[in-house]
Amino acid sequence: MGAWMVDTRRLEQLLQQKGQPSARSGSGSLPALVPSGGRRLALSGGPSLRSGSASRAVARRNDPAIDAAWANLDPISADPAPWARQRDFNALGRAPDLAKRFDVLRAQLEATFQKRNLRSLGITAPARGAGASFSSAGLLASFGRRQELRVVGLDMHLAAPALHGFFEAAPAGPIMPMIEGDMPVESHLQLAGPNLALGLNAQADDNSVSAAVFEEMIADITDFLAPDIVICDMPPLLDAGDAALNLLPALDAVLLVVDARKTRAEDIAACERNLADQTEFLGVVMNHSSSATGGR
Repeated sequence: MGAWMVDTRRLEQLLQQKGQPSARSGSGSLPALVPSGGRRLALSGGPSLRSGSASRAVARRNDPAIDAAWANLDPISADPAPWARQRDFNALGRAPDLAKRFDVLRAQLEATFQKRNLRSLGITAPARGAGASFSSAGLLASFGRRQELRVVGLDMHLAAPALHGFFEAAPAGPIMPMIEGDMPVESHLQLAGPNLALGLNAQADDNSVSAAVFEEMIADITDFLAPDIVICDMPPLLDAGDAALNLLPALDAVLLVVDARKTRAEDIAACERNLADQTEFLGVVMNHSSSATGGR
């Protein structure tokens, strides 16, 4: 699988900023690349509405209705015929050493999100094949092992959904009806653990989603399940048109996954420019997995 590491300097900087306003232009430095249906009226605007959504989640965390909503979600359905290469890759991905590295990232994200009152995280990459879905799945699995927080994971890479493969799961159906408000969130989300709900997708869709529609869906999920964190596996920033850019204003923060062997420093710089003034850029995850293993 190759080496894997996390550049956590940006997270550490944020943890040291007590009460300071959010820095939305990124860290300013590049890490070394080393191997290692009815719905409410459309929402608009960004940070203020996201803060309101976070406040609703905190206020309802101990609501018995929320406990019941989680308990009543359907359990995840196993894929009856998972792709053999994907299954082998997943077995490698569960290695204790990699699990510990994801646990470190999870702990730092948890502290940052609680300190800064953040609730939604996008995980993206400059280009397809860098390992964004693998990193999303590893982070979601880490939160699932801890069980202190309730977390929702969403596959928002509509053109090339992959998250279901890492959980060897059969999605409840296409995710687009839930995104557009034609299907209630409880009809699509599935439980992968007592504190982990997943919105999976196996049907490729070339349609793009606006930030307003995306934000409405997150608000619906927040109202129904009051998750502590919503983690979204995102399209790549540089080779997927505007699919990822459209979603950025609805997200509190973003992690960037790069392939340490192939991603160029100028690609990271271009991603930072795209993220500037759109959302909080938390840092870079460096992945050295091969695109031939099945990850994206």
